[in-house]
Amino acid sequence: CAPESLRRQEFSSSTDVWMFAVTVWEIFTFGIENPWSGLSVQEILKALEERSERLQCPEICPPSIYSLLLLCWSLNPNDRPKFSKINSRLNQCRPIQYRVTRDNKQINQLTLLRGDTISVFDSCVDQPIWKGQNHRTQKVGFFPRICLSSITTNTNEKISWPVKGSFIHTGHSDGTGQGPSWGKIDRIDETILSNPIVTPADSNERDEN
Repeated sequence: CAPESLRRQEFSSSTDVWMFAVTVWEIFTFGIENPWSGLSVQEILKALEERSERLQCPEICPPSIYSLLLLCWSLNPNDRPKFSKINSRLNQCRPIQYRVTRDNKQINQLTLLRGDTISVFDSCVDQPIWKGQNHRTQKVGFFPRICLSSITTNTNEKISWPVKGSFIHTGHSDGTGQGPSWGKIDRIDETILSNPIVTPADSNERDEN
């Protein structure tokens, strides 16, 4: 629980944010570890408030997500992010997926076979070694980044929002720049605007009139 819940039995959306972060932490530990196991309430409060201790980053938790958890564990409830902000941050923190193009069987590194899909948790273009999880084996570890192909992105990030009151989109793309696509993401062609596709609700209104 949040410190104010432990100390004064206070509960609010801010304490929910604290506990949400603890739940996320438990997910990344696969439920194997118990938060603050073996400590009394007073010992937990002392660790949080006096020594500024926090739950350690799980092995497979991306640094970007762990930094968000730390914000959720701010002592001052007003410093904790709102759930709308958390949702936005989590969408930005989703691990990037890569395709393995060459095997890696080096000792003390993550075993990779060509064709495997890898979710990368910790990476830097300037570093030769990255950290991620192999979808095939579910194992987590370090590996040479030269074993991976280009980034695969989420296609919904390359699909425009429809025009209000219709099914018109400005454009679609597969996200890689190599697959099929049409239109422009940032504008709507005049030909499309002159022939709108109305929604069923609009059609019903016209029939009634």
